[in-house]
Amino acid sequence: MTWYWDPKKRRFVDSRGNALSESEIRQAVDEYVQSVQENIDSKVAEYAAGTITAAALFAWMDEELTAMHGAAGSIAYGGLEQMTDREWRRIEDKLTEELIYLRNFKDDVHASALGAEEISPVGISARGQMYAEAGYSEYLGQVKARESDAGATMVRRVCLEDAASCDECVMLASDDYVPLDQIVDIGDATCLSNCRCHYEFNYEGIEPLSLTAQEIFAPAGVQ
Repeated sequence: MTWYWDPKKRRFVDSRGNALSESEIRQAVDEYVQSVQENIDSKVAEYAAGTITAAALFAWMDEELTAMHGAAGSIAYGGLEQMTDREWRRIEDKLTEELIYLRNFKDDVHASALGAEEISPVGISARGQMYAEAGYSEYLGQVKARESDAGATMVRRVCLEDAASCDECVMLASDDYVPLDQIVDIGDATCLSNCRCHYEFNYEGIEPLSLTAQEIFAPAGVQ
């Protein structure tokens, strides 16, 4: 099925106007993150087998994570066709932080090869997959920026209290809305990039979303 971006609703819709819910999009982003993690595990296996060098592995991970952040972030804005320099700069700011972590990890692996504390292929894969987890928070961060651009000023964090939730996530979740600049960003709690919380925005007084807020954030499968 082909999906189109509706800039008024800021949602993906099909040819009949049926919209994807936010929960469906989050699930799709999470599945994409998992596919990147599988790719990382496969590439680390090549490194462990001696097929590629550490330099080649980290060059590949740099490209893979860069592409992932670009894809996850642009989904929040409706896809590549909707992107402007402003949105790309926002994604680049987050990506720059992540690539610094990756390059520091590359130095750790290099030091390990020279006799420092050993880092096994399993450890390399686990840490690489942890960096990939940030694709989810990239998407949610750009959703927050997008809704701020549209005029939203109040938001709350929602925690499902599942296996991915830490105690801080549960504490930060609330029925009350707070100003956008006071909310703790997804990915900044104790569980870091493992976080799978999400935002809900207060659209009262903001047209047209004040009339359709329940529809926009309906559970998956509910239109």
